[in-house]
Amino acid sequence: MVNISVFGFYGSGSSAVIDFLREFDNVGVALDKNRKGVLRPYEHFPFVSSGGLFECCSLLTSVNSIHNSDKIINNFIKCNKRLYDYDFGSFGSYKKLLGEDYMRATYDFVDDIGAKISGSVSIEHKKKVRFSLIMCILQLGAKIVYKRPVYKWGKKNVMDKEPTYYALPSEEEVYAAARKFVSHYFEMCAQDNKEAMIYDQLLCPQHTDLIEKYFDDNFRAIAVERDPRDIYSMNKYFWSKPPYSISGAPLPSGIDEFCAYWKDNLNYNRNVKNLLVVKFEDLIYKYEETTAKILEFIGLDKKHHVSPYKYFNPEYSIKNTQSFLMNDITKAEAKEVEKRMGEYVYPFPYEIKPSYKDMFDDTKEAIDKFGGKKK
Repeated sequence: MVNISVFGFYGSGSSAVIDFLREFDNVGVALDKNRKGVLRPYEHFPFVSSGGLFECCSLLTSVNSIHNSDKIINNFIKCNKRLYDYDFGSFGSYKKLLGEDYMRATYDFVDDIGAKISGSVSIEHKKKVRFSLIMCILQLGAKIVYKRPVYKWGKKNVMDKEPTYYALPSEEEVYAAARKFVSHYFEMCAQDNKEAMIYDQLLCPQHTDLIEKYFDDNFRAIAVERDPRDIYSMNKYFWSKPPYSISGAPLPSGIDEFCAYWKDNLNYNRNVKNLLVVKFEDLIYKYEETTAKILEFIGLDKKHHVSPYKYFNPEYSIKNTQSFLMNDITKAEAKEVEKRMGEYVYPFPYEIKPSYKDMFDDTKEAIDKFGGKKK
């Protein structure tokens, strides 16, 4: 089976690739349904979350020591337990979706790289120190009976209640255990009678260098990029307002700040094995050429494209481009963005007349998309 991660970053248009691939009868979208069969958009975060697999392995192979390996492992377990116990709408809820196998795979990973220890022996388990009269009496007794020295009378270490782990694995052991965890995850998410499975946001652009370390040759990654002028315009005037947001723009709204932020996001390695970079706009303005490239990259046969345009129709999605042409203000701001990020702007073959009422995004359209309305 081919496992495909499709990813971008906030409004880049990765859902367009997923919608296109959903139109194939031999392709499944991982965890797009809960156990009651209800369709839902879903993003996969067990690898990229704080404390998740990537962070855990990075710390174990770079700054690990006898003093901090315990906390690294505990943070990994807490990350996975959080995703297991809680349903965050578009991610999490592994207890309902995957059952006990998910936490079993988590603890298998821990067992492969370390061991649990009885008692709290790690210095990182000490939360604080307080005075205890009982401890003072015990210290006095130990001094009299055993002649044990006392460095601070009445000192009592307050410990957390987390279990203690020991893990000082080699780099080879870490990545062998990681690939085993990844394999288990794919097995849990696999669907019957599907030759390929899609995973939304399983990676971030900054993780492309990790592909060969964690995944086998049956893995494919598709990164989706989008004209920063559209990202800036939609962030400031579309995503920043109800019903999409009640707390303001999700990305920086100052031009200099936005461009610096977006450039940093685009600073990733595009020249790695099993990675395809797709321009969101190419899916619309060069549909046949771009979709053919995607099929060749994945190894899909066009004969399985049984529902063309059911989930992704370029004639509809074109309304979601060139938002920076909305008015004189957005046009002027787009020129400033282009001055700073000219190498990333898209050479549109012609101009369209955009309208906010015709635009859509993942928040607004998710249920319709996953419910199968024609676009």
